[in-house]
Formats: sequence, C-alpha cells, structure tokens
Amino acid sequence: MFSLEQLPNELLHYILSYLDSDDIIYSFLNLNIRFYTLCLPYIERLNLSTTHNEQRWNTQNYQLIPSLIKRLKLNDTQLDSIFDSPIDVPTYFTQLQTIKLRILLQNEHYKQYLPIFKKSLSSLVLEYQNATLFSKIDHEILTEFIIDDSSTVLSSLTIDGICLSIDSGIFQICRTLKRLTLSVEYQHHLFILLEYLPELEYLSIGIREGKAGKYDYNYSKTKTLQLKLRQLIISANDIDFNDLNLLLRQCQSTLEILKLRLKIDYIIDGRMLEPLKRSLKQFYFYFFCHSLADPSVNVDDLLSSFQTSSWLQDQSVMFFTNEFYQTYTIVSPPNNCHNFNCSLTNEFLNYRLNNRHEDMKMPRIKRIFLNDKQQPMYTIRFFTMLQFIFINLQILEIGSSFHLMENDDNNNYSCKTDTKLASVHTLIIVNNQDHLNVKRLFRLLPNLYRLVIDYDLLIVVELNNNNHSIIDTLKNIYSLTLIDPSIVNNEFFHLIRNYLTNILNKWSSDIILIDKDEYLFQEIVEFFCKMIQHIKTTNQVLTSTFQTWFLNELLFKAIASLLEDISINSSKYSTQNQNMESLSTLIQSIRFFQSG
Repeated sequence: MFSLEQLPNELLHYILSYLDSDDIIYSFLNLNIRFYTLCLPYIERLNLSTTHNEQRWNTQNYQLIPSLIKRLKLNDTQLDSIFDSPIDVPTYFTQLQTIKLRILLQNEHYKQYLPIFKKSLSSLVLEYQNATLFSKIDHEILTEFIIDDSSTVLSSLTIDGICLSIDSGIFQICRTLKRLTLSVEYQHHLFILLEYLPELEYLSIGIREGKAGKYDYNYSKTKTLQLKLRQLIISANDIDFNDLNLLLRQCQSTLEILKLRLKIDYIIDGRMLEPLKRSLKQFYFYFFCHSLADPSVNVDDLLSSFQTSSWLQDQSVMFFTNEFYQTYTIVSPPNNCHNFNCSLTNEFLNYRLNNRHEDMKMPRIKRIFLNDKQQPMYTIRFFTMLQFIFINLQILEIGSSFHLMENDDNNNYSCKTDTKLASVHTLIIVNNQDHLNVKRLFRLLPNLYRLVIDYDLLIVVELNNNNHSIIDTLKNIYSLTLIDPSIVNNEFFHLIRNYLTNILNKWSSDIILIDKDEYLFQEIVEFFCKMIQHIKTTNQVLTSTFQTWFLNELLFKAIASLLEDISINSSKYSTQNQNMESLSTLIQSIRFFQSG
C-alpha cells in the first residue's frame, strides 16, 4: 500500500506548496523529525490570513511554533487570538522579523499593537482591504513611526490600500526608518516626509492630487536637506517637475535608481532629464502627457532631445501619440515597462524610437486596452506589430466598437493571415461590437481560453459551413466566464444546442455524418462538458436556470432515439469509435450535472 512517506522530499515540498500554512502545521508538523524539517520553511513564513479554523491555534502543534516564526501574515481580526495581548509579541515570538497585517475592520483595534511592533520587528506591512479609491486615513497613523524614539528597531514600513493625509506639525526626526512605501494626497507631502526621515534609503510613493492649491509649502527648504536616498520610485498625478528637480538635486550624490511614472499636462524632454541620467545607475520613466494641442510641441524636436550620445549609448526611449485625446506617452526603457495607463489606437503604428537601429520589444506588458473613439479601425498590420512588440501579451481589452481591416488602404478583410497573438488567453470586450469583426478577431487569437463579453453579443451567428473557427476557438474557453444567469437565453447557446440536436438526429437516421459534422459534434460535446464541469464545481449559475436551455426536451429525444438505434443496429456504429466516445462523454456529463 502506497504511503506518503515513500515520496522524496522534492515531491513532498511540491505537495505542501499547495496547502495553506495552518493545514501543514495541523497535519504534518508533529509526525516525525523528517516532516518537522519539511514543515519548517512554511512555519518560518507563516500565512494565517486565509485560515478558516482559528481554534487550531490552541492545538498542541500550534503551541510549538511561535518561537520559529520569522515572517507572519494575518488579519487584524486574528491579533488577539494569535498574540493574546501586545506584550506577548516579543516574549513568545522571539524570531519574528516581519508582519504583514491585513486590516479588515474599521475599529482601529490594531493600533494597540503598533507600539510593540515598531520595537520588536524590522519590517511591517499594513494592508488596508476595505478602502475605496477616495479613502483617506488620518496622518496620526504615521506619528507612531515618524518619531524620535531610540527603542524603535523598525526599519521598513509599507502602508498599502489607503491614501494618507500628512501634517508636518506632529512629526519628529526619525533616524531608524530606512525603507518606506505609501501613498499620499499632495506633492508637498513627499517633501514633508523627507524633512523628517533623513536616513531613508528607499522610498516608493504615490501622489494622488499633485499640488494642493490652498497649501503654500516653502520648497526652497529642500536645498538644506541632507538626504541619503539610494532608490526613489514616484507615481504621481500633476506633479511639478521643477519642484521635483530641487529634491532630486539634493540626493544626486547618493541616488542610484530613479523610477518616475507621471501623469502631467506638459512635456518632459531629453534635455530636462539628461543631467539626472548621468548620475544614475538605473533610470526608468513613463510620462503620460496631455500636451498634444500645444503648438510649441514638435515631434521631431522631442525625438532629437533623446538622441544625444548620452541617451544613445545605453538607454532607448520611445513615445507615441493619441490625437483624439491629445496625449503623448513617453517610455524608457520600453523593455522594462510593465503596463500602459492609456488606450492604444492604430496610431501606435507610428511610434518613435530614439535608436532607429534597435528592435523594440515590450516583454513585461501583459495587458493592453484598445479604444479608438475617433477612427475605430484596426489593421492587420497593427495586430502584426502587437504580435512582435508585446511578446508576452496575455489580456486584450477592447472598448469602443471597431472595424478590422486588411491594411490602411483596403477595407476588405481576408482571413488568410499569418498574424496570431498566440500568447493572448483573455479577451475582454467592454462595448457591444459588430459580430463579424469579433469573429475576425477570434481568428487572430488561437489560444483564447477566457472570454468576457457583452451578454447581448456573444456572437449571434448562424452555425453554417463557415463556423469551424468559432467552435474551434470557443472549445478552449473556460465556461466559468461564459455561464451566467444573464446569458442563458442568449441566441448563441441555443444555436449550438440545436446544432448538436440536429447532428444526433442525423446520426440515428441513415444519413452518414460528414467530416464537418463529426468534428463539430466532438468539439461541441467537449465544450458542453467543460461548461457543466464549471457549473457544478463553482456554483456560478442556479441549476434550474441552466436547465432551461441545456436539458432540453428535443435534445433528450435525439439522444434517446440514437441510443435506441444503437441497440438495434449496433454493427452500424462499430467503426465510429471517436463519435461513440463523444456520445459517452455527453451522457456522462448530463449524469454528472443531474447528480446531487
């Protein structure tokens, strides 16, 4: 008889990696020395935030682990059950270095633990789960950490999911904090933080509003700052680059890595950035500029500003425009860009690259949004370019209605194209589209398996001699995203079901199934099988709703007639192994669906 202990450690680690931390501790920790050793890495990095059985913490196995934990992830609702009280943290959790606290409640009970955390931990992450886009939290949360306290050992602080409002009058100079990640309301909050954190070496900050109109901050104070920043990451809306430049000059001697992601209403060109680039080891930027209507902006001049020897030596820069929204998007280096915060149009074909001899690839871009409200036409040349630039593209989202055409001067679309976005697995269609263009798009996405689409669309098309590519595409789509109470009456599903019924009726008569019918029969059955599998395992749709169109009387009569004919004329079906296998799959799927 097979025993789990017979498996090598490598396979056991693979199995354990799929289990929640509390399941590992509860089931394996105290079995023997071998399993204790195997469990140790999962105890050192313990995640209790997903546990559904907090009573386990009182079991014998759990009593063994507090002194072993180095990193702990938990919810604010679990604080008292895990620690009993704040003073127990350093007493029993002697090796604990990092806590990631998910804050679910609004009662601020977690704040009782912050004084102990800052004196016993080296790293703390506060992750606010129920915040909205415009949620704010009072600056008092930072007063616990930006304070002159020699007993503090906390060197890394992350506050995520919330936007902080900051008041400079309540802080004290803090020399222990080395790393800080957070989001604030206005750009002057960045300067206030650096006034009181002179030892900060890493700062990642989001700025939501840019300059505060009513707040008169004295930016000249920046010239007196003694900063030790080595890495600075800024994501900001409407920040003033002149003010930012003052800050960057103060840390020019120490700053090694600078990442800027700015949404602004002016152009930043190569001449403005070159002094910064010379002193940096790594420089990344993404500028989304609303300035296309400015007559002083010259595309060729902007390009030439990034074609000096300093830029061409080791850093590529690309930019593209959107005339409808009157924007420039400037990215460097393109191969490091992780995402666009703008939509792409056919204009992207005219992108500019400072180094003309370089092939542009953007392997980190996993998702793009197509939304051309001015001229909603996409050419095959456009999709061919997407294929070669976005080599790891996974999600394609389309907003406005579009027309897919062969090229710029030919409105006729030909399905004979070698262009395939093979890496794309998800298609999201936000607006209602022309179903013929969606069909054409499907042909460019051979590996599509997730479809998010308007309920009234889903491709209202007759199942005829030309529909092989539609079924061939849909057969790999996870039905989890297709099955929904709002779409069970969609004409598309009825057409597929009725076509399946017709094939079954043909088969039970003396009509020989042609290759197309056999192919569609096998693929539709596989498609329905996946739909049923998801409906049973994920409860995405009420069973009674699903029955209204799948468990159909005509379909059941066709199956019954076929089974009766098979029992009478079995020799007729003896050579049709593949079709018989598909029929068996269909019947088993129906039984599975009808089972409790």
